[in-house]
Amino acid sequence: MVPDEILYRCRDFDWVPLLGIWGAIRYTPLLVLRQYRSRQFIPVMHGLAQCEFSYMDDNYKRKIREISNAWKRVHRMKRFTVGAMTTPEYYGWWNKRVNDNIPGPREDCVQSLEEHLQVAPSELEIIKQDFEKRSSEWGKRIEQLEEEKMRLELDVNIHKLEAEKRKKGKNKAEEDLDSLKMDDKKLRLSMRIAGLGKTSEQWQQEIKEEKTKADQWEKKFQDALVRKSALEKNLSECQNEEVRLKNRVVELEKSLHLHRSRNSAIELKASLNKIEELKGKIGDLEDALHNSELRMELLERRNE
Repeated sequence: MVPDEILYRCRDFDWVPLLGIWGAIRYTPLLVLRQYRSRQFIPVMHGLAQCEFSYMDDNYKRKIREISNAWKRVHRMKRFTVGAMTTPEYYGWWNKRVNDNIPGPREDCVQSLEEHLQVAPSELEIIKQDFEKRSSEWGKRIEQLEEEKMRLELDVNIHKLEAEKRKKGKNKAEEDLDSLKMDDKKLRLSMRIAGLGKTSEQWQQEIKEEKTKADQWEKKFQDALVRKSALEKNLSECQNEEVRLKNRVVELEKSLHLHRSRNSAIELKASLNKIEELKGKIGDLEDALHNSELRMELLERRNE
């Protein structure tokens, strides 16, 4: 009696892909013909070895999806009949043959027992690990931004202290200038009062003393002008630093905006509050600089 057998097939593959604990292998379904006395049949073997892969290879996720889709499209092959298609000589050789086709270990793919028995992670676990890795990177980036913002706040405070120091120096220069003007007025008044009843020698001596005082006052005035020039230069540097800080704050706002979707609402609100505080401090620094400019204008008007 000739048996009547049916084989099934995965999609259009000539073999069946099987997922293991560390990778995927391919099984040729036509080899089952050897189990039904059709030992002289040559199955399709082209591309069988190239289709095997491990979970450490590139694009293994795409290959896993292809295998899953192939198993969803299993269909029955045509019915075929298998009979006694071998000769007596071949049957005798088949019974006496020794199967020495035992695959040995591959030198290019040596794995330890722990690696071989390692459980392959699922696609959800892989996605979760990628998400945790990206979350960690985002957290580090946010910490760097916070540290940089803290350094900017320290720079703003330092520049604010320097502006206050320059403001005090400018006030002192204005006071010295006012004192010079008052002394000059007093000197002129005293010269008018004591202008009569003096000899020529006394007049020469007094003129010499007044000339010395005038030279001293001129030197002090020149020093005041030098301090004024230095204050103007420092004021210009402070303004340039303020512009740089503003640009840096804008960059920080852009960076925080990019990471807004990757942080919790509380951390984002705290970062925005810190930025608002930094803006407020910069506004105070601008007011101080504006006041310094007004005072410099008043000082120039008084000098004129």
